[in-house]
Amino acid sequence: MQPLLPVYEGAECPALRLPLERSLSSTSQRRFLWWTVFWWGLVGLWGILFYAGTIDFTFSAKISLYGVSVWMNGWMLALIGHKDEKRSRIGILHECLCFWMITYCMTNLLWEMPWVLTSRFVFNDLSTLDDVVAKTEYMRANPLHMWWWIVGSFGAVDLRTVNRNSTFFTLELNCFANLAESLVFFHLNRKRSPLRYLVPAPST
Repeated sequence: MQPLLPVYEGAECPALRLPLERSLSSTSQRRFLWWTVFWWGLVGLWGILFYAGTIDFTFSAKISLYGVSVWMNGWMLALIGHKDEKRSRIGILHECLCFWMITYCMTNLLWEMPWVLTSRFVFNDLSTLDDVVAKTEYMRANPLHMWWWIVGSFGAVDLRTVNRNSTFFTLELNCFANLAESLVFFHLNRKRSPLRYLVPAPST
C-alpha cells in the first residue's frame, strides 16, 4: 500500500532545506566595479585639481557630489543585458538589493560617518558659502588637510551641513543603523537564513 503523503529522509524534505546562499553574478560584479572605479576616480581627480589650485572649492565640491549622485543611481546598469547568464527573477532582485546596500554603505563610510563624528567640532561660525570657501587656504596647506574638503563638500549645495542644523544632524545618524543592517544582511545571507530579506525593511 502506497503512503498518502510522500516520505522524505532528513534534509531531503523540501521544507527542511535551507534557502540558497545567493551571490552576485560575475558579470554584475565586474560592471559594478568598473562603474564605481570610474565615478570615484573622477571624485579623486576633482579633489586633486582643487588641491593643486586648478579649480575652486565650490566647483570641485559640486561636480564631485553630482558625480556620486550619478554613481548611486546608475549602478542598476550592472543588472542589464546578461545574455550569457541564466538568472532567476529572485536572483536579479537579490543583486539589486545587494548593490543598493553596498552603495549606501560606501557613502556612509566615506562621508556621512566622518561628517557626523566631526561636524559638531570643526564647523564653527559658518553661515554662508563664502565662510566655507574661506577655508580653502587651510585645505590646500597640506594634503592631510583635505579631510576638510571631504566633510565640508556638501556645504556647497546645502548649508545645513555646516551650520549645525539639528534636524539634518539627527537624520544623518541613521548612517550607523544602515551600516549595521547591511552587515547583518550579508551575515545572514552566508548563513542562508530565511529572515535575511527582513533586515533592510526598517530603512525602506
